[in-house]
Amino acid sequence: MKYSGIDLHSNNSVVSVLDEEDRVVVEKRTANPNPDWNKSHLP
Repeated sequence: MKYSGIDLHSNNSVVSVLDEEDRVVVEKRTANPNPDWNKSHLP
């Protein structure tokens, strides 16, 4: 089984996928599309 998570910051996000032994399978940092991205995607 694999687990994923997103660490959301004001100007970028980090997406991580870990395996069942907590080893990082994939990790990618990406810029958020625009400064108002968080406002439109968070409750």
